[in-house]
Amino acid sequence: MLAEHHPNATAAVYSLRFCCLLKILRDERATEPRLTTRNHAEWLTWAHGARWLVRMLFDSRARAVAHGDAALPSVRSQSDVQALVEYLDEVFATLPSEHSALGVPFPAIAL
Repeated sequence: MLAEHHPNATAAVYSLRFCCLLKILRDERATEPRLTTRNHAEWLTWAHGARWLVRMLFDSRARAVAHGDAALPSVRSQSDVQALVEYLDEVFATLPSEHSALGVPFPAIAL
């Protein structure tokens, strides 16, 4: 009989962080401020925060898996999180950048 595999303490911490971030991101769309054409500041603040949460989600899963917990689901398999990432990418690509003469969209956080 094979012994049941238990991830080490480090993997457990990253797994817990992954689960907490997943829950936060699932609620994040409900707190999205309205994007207006006059003032992007409030929405951009929310969107950049959401992008950082997504980045931390990917990081948490990668670290948990690296430390032995391969049971976590893929971030890309979470349809609601994937939809949020695609939505943010789409909006960031269409917002003009005041800081670029070339009209390059706001820089997205690489995932």
